[in-house]
Amino acid sequence: MLPTKACAVVLSPSPNPRILLFRHPLAGVQLVKGGIESGESPGAAALRELAEESGITAATLEADLGLWESEHRDQVWSFHLCRVSGPLPEQWSHQTLDDHGHRFDFFWAPLDQLPLDDCDPVFQRALRFVSNALQARPRLERAIPILRMFDEAKAREFYLDFLGFSIEFEHRFEADLPLYLGIRRDGLQLHLSEHHGDASPGATLFVPVHNIERLRDELLARRYGYARPDIVEQGWGKVLEVHDPFGNRIRFCEG
Repeated sequence: MLPTKACAVVLSPSPNPRILLFRHPLAGVQLVKGGIESGESPGAAALRELAEESGITAATLEADLGLWESEHRDQVWSFHLCRVSGPLPEQWSHQTLDDHGHRFDFFWAPLDQLPLDDCDPVFQRALRFVSNALQARPRLERAIPILRMFDEAKAREFYLDFLGFSIEFEHRFEADLPLYLGIRRDGLQLHLSEHHGDASPGATLFVPVHNIERLRDELLARRYGYARPDIVEQGWGKVLEVHDPFGNRIRFCEG
């Protein structure tokens, strides 16, 4: 089965992704789609159509979402997830160079609230295919670092009292066996382990942060006995580094 049309799928970079759609002045809501030229790969065609129909030129291919028989004029559509460099507006219009020079109005739609009633039946089926393909695609979630600790009291003093983390869970196989501790502050989760082999001391964490000056002031106000951290200006941003009692470093950074 050889593709005859290429479709560019763009998602917003958010915890609940939205898909980029546009309103055609004559044909309702659509995905970016176009023909594959002679000698052109489907992925290259998807990027070209994305540039021509939306004006987005800073995009790369991220994943092949598969082929779909459209049951429309014997067309086989090839869907490609595209990653865009830089932010995009909530909505915009683009004057196309092809398709009779129509102006397309672009907008974002939640994947669980697709405007199917505003679509031609073939695009209704296409959007259902894309939604299912995206749900079936493996998706990596945020990593949770595991840091080695050797003294429970010192770990609690540093991470809970000084850095302001809260406990999510505590686990021991038996009362006198090593502790495995899950902690969180805002969007940052850490696991602290006394188990040999879980991690080695000397790890470094890079943690993006907002309002780094306020974080510094908060930490200094707690008067931790083993650190008075301050901000260091780097060429790319600001760094506030703290060292835990076990040789691990946490670099809070704001660029």
